[in-house]
Amino acid sequence: MIPNKRQMRWKKNQVFSLKLRNGSFVLIQMLPERGRIAVFNIFRDEDRWDDVTLMPSDVLFYCIIVRSILVRSVTNTATHVSGIEGLALPESGISIGLGFRQLTFWAGTDDERTFLMLGQGLNSVRHIDRKGGKVSERYSPIPPGKYKNYVGLDLTNLRDYPEFNERLYLCCLKRKNFDPLKELAFNRPLGIECKVYVDIISGKTRISSFGY
Repeated sequence: MIPNKRQMRWKKNQVFSLKLRNGSFVLIQMLPERGRIAVFNIFRDEDRWDDVTLMPSDVLFYCIIVRSILVRSVTNTATHVSGIEGLALPESGISIGLGFRQLTFWAGTDDERTFLMLGQGLNSVRHIDRKGGKVSERYSPIPPGKYKNYVGLDLTNLRDYPEFNERLYLCCLKRKNFDPLKELAFNRPLGIECKVYVDIISGKTRISSFGY
């Protein structure tokens, strides 16, 4: 994909579209704090949104992105779409911790992949405490095998290009909020449709091979 000639400037509640590698588009809203966004469960084959009225229930997930996503992705301002006032990144999220571990997927097939995964499998919930004008963080360990208890929480990780873009592609494919990194963090199996995502985070293949 050919990226933008100019980086899109950050503007509170600005709604923009981002082109996926299959040619589809998704709507995203900039939140007041730079880097924080809301991704909407609105995917289209054409970059046309004149009939769209956004509702809070349309939010697919929130996350924090790095600058490279706006620099290297194909984006356009959705000039006729009004952003939603009051959206904010949730203060609670899942931390996958530090360190690395080795994972193997699709063993014994032509698609077998072995790579290093960030985090050692000791996930925890990050809480933000506000007391007496001070802000602090605390973490609650997540017991193994309790994935279903935390389906509503997203990871606290910063999302980068094109890892973030490929996650959006998979959300479009599945028509739901899907985070392969969260699946990996909880030692859950991935379908073969996630092969490109695994290749991206493993860093073993040039991203241009995938259309990025």
